[in-house]
Amino acid sequence: MTSSQATPADSAQPPALTIDALGKKCPIPIIMLAEQINLVPLNGIVSVLADDPAAFNDIPAWCRLKSHGTWPVTSSPSGAGPSTCGVITDLPLNRVCPLRKSDQRNRGDDMSGETARDLMHAGVRCVEAHETLDRAAQMMRDMNVGALPICGSDDRLKGIITDRDIVIKCVAHGQDPSKITAGELATGLVWVSADAGVAEALAKMEQNQIRRLPVIENGRIIGMISEADLARHLPDDKMAEFVHRVYAGS
Repeated sequence: MTSSQATPADSAQPPALTIDALGKKCPIPIIMLAEQINLVPLNGIVSVLADDPAAFNDIPAWCRLKSHGTWPVTSSPSGAGPSTCGVITDLPLNRVCPLRKSDQRNRGDDMSGETARDLMHAGVRCVEAHETLDRAAQMMRDMNVGALPICGSDDRLKGIITDRDIVIKCVAHGQDPSKITAGELATGLVWVSADAGVAEALAKMEQNQIRRLPVIENGRIIGMISEADLARHLPDDKMAEFVHRVYAGS
């Protein structure tokens, strides 16, 4: 940590709220934060106590998506081994991660006129159904994504495949990913029209408990809605409600 980085000890402002998420696995700390952050006045500080290593990547990432600022993570007296949180590295676990509120609280409060096209990110690449799983995994690695839509030779959506599908449904069964095609593992033929409203897109994701939703126009995929896209658009309470429903059966 450099001397130019502020810490809670450097700030005269005490936390307006402390969230105790010790012993809870992600995404529960994020859900707790999203549910309670609106209780804090603008430019107030929220202190999140967590000991799941994933929280120290996921919470700052969530804050960046929601345009909240973050203080560097500080260690507790019982700190354990090192890990990474945002841009701060080599800090112990069992730490206090204070988060500073932005003044963009109202972003996403009125989404009545928005559509799936407004939520999605464009430029989605498909893996063709005949491609093998090792090729699909390489594409995920190169694009830094965890899922790919599967398209046929007609460029139409056949399903979706995730990195977890490859591990659980292929590798864990002792099968060779270089001999199984993406089409054989194609699942989740759930999509939404580009002109559908936000409520319809959310309903499809919640009802099917999926975290990625292809967006279709004229029979072809033009984009994908992910949790990151939702976090950029939805108000905090709506995002927390979505996460609750999607992860309820996980």
